[in-house]
Amino acid sequence: MKNESLEQAVADHRSGSLDRAEKIYRKILGRDPGNPDALHLLGLIATQKKEFAEAISLIKKALNANPHSTLYLASLGRALEESGNYKDAAAYYRKAIEFDPNQHEIHFRLGNVLGRMSDFESAARAFRAATKARPDYFEAYNNLGAALAALKKYDLAIIAFRSALQLKPDWAEGRHNLGLMLVESGDHQGAIAAFEEATRRKPGYIEALMDLGKELMEQGELERARECYQTVLQIEPAHQGAHDNQCLCAVYDPSLSPREISAQHRESAECLYAHVKVTGRPANTADPEKRLRIGYVSPDLYRHPVGYFMEPVLANHDHAGFDAFCFHDSEYFDDMSGRLKLMAGRWHIVAKRSDDEVTELIRKGSIDILVDLTGRLANNRLPVFARKPAPVQISWIGYPATTGLTAMDYFLTDDVCDPVGHDELYSEKLVRLPAGFCCYAPPSFAPPVAPLPARRNGNITFGSFHNLVRLNQPVIALWSECLKSAPGSRLLIFRTGMTRQTQMRLADAFGAQGIAADRLIFRDAMPAGGTYLDMYAETDISLDTFPWSGHTTACESLHMGVPVVTLSGDRHAGRMAASVLQRLRRGEWVAKTAEEYVRICRDLASDVDGLAATRAALRDQLAASPVCDGKTFARALEEEFRKLWRTWCESRT
Repeated sequence: MKNESLEQAVADHRSGSLDRAEKIYRKILGRDPGNPDALHLLGLIATQKKEFAEAISLIKKALNANPHSTLYLASLGRALEESGNYKDAAAYYRKAIEFDPNQHEIHFRLGNVLGRMSDFESAARAFRAATKARPDYFEAYNNLGAALAALKKYDLAIIAFRSALQLKPDWAEGRHNLGLMLVESGDHQGAIAAFEEATRRKPGYIEALMDLGKELMEQGELERARECYQTVLQIEPAHQGAHDNQCLCAVYDPSLSPREISAQHRESAECLYAHVKVTGRPANTADPEKRLRIGYVSPDLYRHPVGYFMEPVLANHDHAGFDAFCFHDSEYFDDMSGRLKLMAGRWHIVAKRSDDEVTELIRKGSIDILVDLTGRLANNRLPVFARKPAPVQISWIGYPATTGLTAMDYFLTDDVCDPVGHDELYSEKLVRLPAGFCCYAPPSFAPPVAPLPARRNGNITFGSFHNLVRLNQPVIALWSECLKSAPGSRLLIFRTGMTRQTQMRLADAFGAQGIAADRLIFRDAMPAGGTYLDMYAETDISLDTFPWSGHTTACESLHMGVPVVTLSGDRHAGRMAASVLQRLRRGEWVAKTAEEYVRICRDLASDVDGLAATRAALRDQLAASPVCDGKTFARALEEEFRKLWRTWCESRT
């Protein structure tokens, strides 16, 4: 057989005939064992075949013959990178760059491995060097944007993504990346435009549709958000996020009845979880009086509404009878997380674990009662609950409607949020807690109660601190009547990230009700050096929304000395503020009709001295009320847990 040439082998290699090329390389090495090119090229084939130990050995031999070869150094870095040895890969990429600083591809690969090592500062420098060596390198601009985003340098990340898009305008993924950064920077209007453009350039782009829907929903564009989720479900009928957000839209929608909302949740759960397999019955000991293991599952165990409602529970648990486990489904950890972790018996971070892994963790922990604190909201673990890892499973606090999940046994509520007749709205069995459905721990960072702003302004300022999606047309119409009932009054609408477009939409909606724009005060950022609670210093009376009332906002407003006027609705979501006010013995602020709502606002606004006295006393009244009585609430909750456990034990006999 004639001697094959290196050129012939390279041609075969490039055409994808790896086995034929490999035979020729080995024959060349048989004639010339130290041939560096054959060693290097044979190492490349080993890399392609994922035979990394062989690849590294061969390329190192080539380097022994030619230690200054940029090509060999880069190839060794590539083999090490693909083997998972990022540290050594970075070292060889850097050596290659020393010999030839203009190798844009090597700078790019160095940036990638540094990013995998979480050295984002160095990664950003490498990507910048790649763009300097090749100014039209849009992939490097994109990865530079990702590195800067990881460093939370959002404005610089936006510049990088825009540079990538200038080079490749039709790149839908780049538009999506830009949108994500605009969200982080607070430019929600720009983010919506970027997501819309991404979906235009790539129809059916699920990730961009989901993020567009989220932004639209948060800005109050409910119908447009729903259209996004419907499009996703046409493409992927079992997309959990789209189902959950469709259900969330339904809870916000004033045109849907409680029965329609319940039906949508049940149908969604049937679509998502009907085929989830429950692997055996829990093996927990059926001892009705044993020390119970209570598991709380949530991504929100930090300075979040769930955290503030969980703190008094964990702080007052009877640890002799109950062992509390927290399954924190987030990598975020703050001072409240630290307090909750100290209060809990066990703390598991499950953010990166699969549903199967979390299910197994709960089973191995022999959790007796598993409590979901998220419902259909983002980052929920309903797929875990569908697997039934605990004998008794409960939905509580996080979501004001049924999960629709047949594997969820109970829903904790009270007789105000869910009076007799509401039971049929739930797939779960209702458990009405005698001490109310929640207990509130006011934030330690809350500023002192400010003087009544009406004293200095000479007029009443109504306030709204709600998610913008709650400001629907019926709410705007009712609030407009309240403004008309109090001559000279104004309405403060505060929400961080509120876009100019949303402000104009709201101004137009109020204008259609006869309210001039100068009676509206829009605030889209917190006061310098303060928190959102400082905004209550500008508010005399808080207006509640419907059909989804403010729960946390009601508690915060009361803690800041500001009365809350609510319209008691026909569903749990619309009666949460009413529950808080009834336990505060302020039922006179709970309206049964729209007319009564306006009358309460008018009466409060007309009595400035009474408002001032109420403001001065309200924080202490709240602290002394059942709303903030953690010990009593925890005992009532534990008593219900024990009853539910005994019921399960009886079912086993």
